Amino acid sequence: MAKLTVFEIKKQIAALEAKAARLAAEEAKASVGKVRALMNQLGVTLEHLSSTVGRKGAAVKKAIAGSKPKTAQRAGKGVAKYRDPQTGATWTGFGRAPGWIAGAADRDAFLVSKSRKHATEAGAVAPAAKKRDVAKKATAKQATAEKAVTKVVSAKKVSKTAAKRAALKKAASRAAASATPKKKPSIKAAVSKTAAKRAAKKAVSAASGEAAAAAHGSQVSAT
Repeated sequence: MAKLTVFEIKKQIAALEAKAARLAAEEAKASVGKVRALMNQLGVTLEHLSSTVGRKGAAVKKAIAGSKPKTAQRAGKGVAKYRDPQTGATWTGFGRAPGWIAGAADRDAFLVSKSRKHATEAGAVAPAAKKRDVAKKATAKQATAEKAVTKVVSAKKVSKTAAKRAALKKAASRAAASATPKKKPSIKAAVSKTAAKRAAKKAVSAASGEAAAAAHGSQVSAT
């Protein structure tokens, strides 16, 4: 099937509408013929129909007029139907529309019933939101208190640990001081003493040598 253009579709629609109008006219003409044949068969005239319709129309009008009070006004007249959420101005929906709703695409957004429903929902939501805020604040306060307690406990633990370390360090210092041996003579002093001893030995040896030489010399002389 070939794809039709917009122009061709519109042309077909116009042809169908014309055909429908002709068929409607033909059906109406056939119906009128049937009604006339039936009226002729029953002996009913147009005057009978008009008088009957007129009486029934008058009765209906009278019934409608009797059901309404004389001072009845249009339903909703004087009752605010729309409300401006910004200024609070209202409009009944009758007469000339005010500027704040005249250009609105959707007037249902300004309905008073919707604004009341929104206010009711907001009033119902507000306490719940308030309760949540209170619960959050209480939780935050509790968390802050727990943090403060934790800090204090940590500070106490740190101070105790520092005190223990200082005591252990002091005890270790004392133990180290008591275990340290007395100072030994310096190396220089020991070397000096050794040198003095050696010098004394040399002096004694020299003196012994001289004494021996002198004694030997005296023996030689005596011989």
